[in-house]
Amino acid sequence: GSTLLNADPFIETDTQASAKTTKMIAQDFTGDKLDNKDITYSFRIDGNYVGGPSAGAAMTLATVAAIENRSVSQNIAVTGTIRSDGSIGRVGGILEKAEASGQNNLETFYIPEGQEQITYYTQRMDREVIYPGVYTPEVNYVQRRFSVNNYTQGEYNMTTKEVSSIDELYNKVWRD
Repeated sequence: GSTLLNADPFIETDTQASAKTTKMIAQDFTGDKLDNKDITYSFRIDGNYVGGPSAGAAMTLATVAAIENRSVSQNIAVTGTIRSDGSIGRVGGILEKAEASGQNNLETFYIPEGQEQITYYTQRMDREVIYPGVYTPEVNYVQRRFSVNNYTQGEYNMTTKEVSSIDELYNKVWRD
């Protein structure tokens, strides 16, 4: 009944905590008791450590697949934290993860709901003329939106889809 993580590369504690939640959600989702089964997670990366809870949704999907003896397509990427109620939470670095997925020629990138549109602000300098040659600068910030899906479609021919829960991710991966 142990949850084990391969420690090469080094794995930070928040990733370890995510693995425990992953096991609980996979058990609840499948109805298969895992009390007498050991689960081992191994990460193959080019780096020295794995940190953060961003792999929680992917780890949960992989665990469900193992329990149900299913294969997960090698053409997808998944990012998102996993919460104790099975919902998928927000993560950082969406664009960097999208680029890494696209550079590996993946077809679909699943991200947490609400993160397909990135909001950012650009600075705009306006001048109000008080007297010829004298003005007061006024700095304004203009809200802009960036579509991750439009970017991944255009740059990598990869679709980006939002998911809100492990149920929804499961259905998109194996039922779409």
